[in-house]
Amino acid sequence: MKKSLRLVLAVLTGVLLIVGLSGCKSNDLSLSLTKSTVTSDDSGNATVKGTVKGDGVLYVDGQKAVTQPAKSGKFNVDFMVGEAFKKHVVNVKYENKQAKKSVTKKLTVNANARAIKLHKQEQKKTDEINSTWDKLKDNN
Repeated sequence: MKKSLRLVLAVLTGVLLIVGLSGCKSNDLSLSLTKSTVTSDDSGNATVKGTVKGDGVLYVDGQKAVTQPAKSGKFNVDFMVGEAFKKHVVNVKYENKQAKKSVTKKLTVNANARAIKLHKQEQKKTDEINSTWDKLKDNN
């Protein structure tokens, strides 16, 4: 009789443990980007869009996003990259600090054709000025 009572108690304990654990809120984080490549405007502004799951904070290129995901998990975040004429790879991270978990995706930010053209024009002018300056220095 003692063995069957122990078995019943063990089974009940197991069932209570399973029911108790299933009631705990899981905070599995996920992050998905609508596109893995975007194009910045002439000033270096770009937008990342996507969806998250879980309770966390969104970061873009190491900075906490000003606009956090909606309750539905969708987000649309504008950010700026330096040197608008260059290609950049930025990290988009969704982090839960309490659980010390995070999910990171890479986002490629391409420069648009106009920003590249403007930079080349500016660089050409700078090179001309430097050349003129060097000639003036050599003449003195």
